Amino acid sequence: MKRLFKKIKAHIYFAGADYQLFVAIRTAKKVSKQCEGKRYYVVPNSRHKLVIRNWDQLRLMKKKKLFSFHCTEANFIRECFYFTGCTKAVREKKRKMWLNYVAYVKRLSV
Repeated sequence: MKRLFKKIKAHIYFAGADYQLFVAIRTAKKVSKQCEGKRYYVVPNSRHKLVIRNWDQLRLMKKKKLFSFHCTEANFIRECFYFTGCTKAVREKKRKMWLNYVAYVKRLSV
């Protein structure tokens, strides 16, 4: 019985996380269209919620030493959970990365 509740709890968390990623992707696409195709990244904040940032904002965060000074745009593309302009295959890979991240943070079994 306890295992069933753990599975239900994990399913609820994953459904919520999947919806949060969907909303972040939709918002990033909309903002990118308004800003003439600027690339936006979906990254977690300190409370593990998804936020949308462009490269200028990430550069300012590097200056404030929230990220390593040696981080490049390629690092953010590799580590973010979505970036505007990615293909469907990459988007699915990034979605799995996000769900694994949620599982790790919430200590859920995948």
